Amino acid sequence: MEKLILLNSIQMAEFAAKGCLRFDGLINESLNTEFLDLFPVDIGLNDKHVNKLIPNCKPGELLSNAFPINHPISKILDNPVVAGTLKSLMGTNPIFDHHHV
Repeated sequence: MEKLILLNSIQMAEFAAKGCLRFDGLINESLNTEFLDLFPVDIGLNDKHVNKLIPNCKPGELLSNAFPINHPISKILDNPVVAGTLKSLMGTNPIFDHHHV
């Protein structure tokens, strides 16, 4: 993995104030397409269908082990900016703790 790019103090303050950060253009087009191709155009708001397309992850598992290595989500999480952002906000070895996915 490339060197992580941690958030700077301005980005941390923005996250604290707004609850989110934007990184327009961060994910390359091929990976973005690979991720979006997981979902049919007519998916709508059907959560049950979406949940079938995203691997089932156990709450409490290390985020780095939550998704298969070649899954588009793993590739996105491995991006140095994404990984650095997660480390900045969640520390080293964050835990997957989202019970809905």
